[in-house]
Amino acid sequence: MEIDLSRPARRYLDKRTPADKAKLAAALDKLAQNPRDPSLDIEPVRGEPGTFRLKVAEYRVLFTPDAKAGRIAVETIRTRGDVYKR
Repeated sequence: MEIDLSRPARRYLDKRTPADKAKLAAALDKLAQNPRDPSLDIEPVRGEPGTFRLKVAEYRVLFTPDAKAGRIAVETIRTRGDVYKR
């Protein structure tokens, strides 16, 4: 599957340290290869049908998969305390 980062997610990712960028990029690559990989910490987001959370260290990646289009739309990347404040 293809990963589509939203503009805010891309900006946030660009401002991270190289080590954090590498962790997040590796997790997103793994998600793209197999969204159902049991080693990934993925949970549905309560109150938002079709949206899922990927836990990567202290970061949370909120995404919506679209199996028909073969894409995963990454909406937000933030730390745990900030990601659910919308």
